[in-house]
Amino acid sequence: TLAGYVNRTYLTVSEKDLQVRHTPLPWTGNMLIALDEITQFYCREHVSRSKNGSSYTYSLNYIDSYQNHHKVLSGLSEVNDCKYLERLLEFHLGIENRPVSREFRG
Repeated sequence: TLAGYVNRTYLTVSEKDLQVRHTPLPWTGNMLIALDEITQFYCREHVSRSKNGSSYTYSLNYIDSYQNHHKVLSGLSEVNDCKYLERLLEFHLGIENRPVSREFRG
């Protein structure tokens, strides 16, 4: 729980990799993704229902060269933040935006 309040997430793009790093507390989800494996980014909506109503979060995902789907970031509270990251990464990496069947389009 403490990591959720203290940690920050950093996305860093180098010539070869996309690095996802959560710091300062150790946390799962740190990863290094080879840029030549990424073919597309997209956002997904996740709904949690309870007796008090529904809550929505969003995740940034990518498709690799084998057409496998992978999560980059999750728990984003705003769809616009997710879409911004998707557009920014695709622009920076020269990836043409294409529709994805699992993508949130709202």
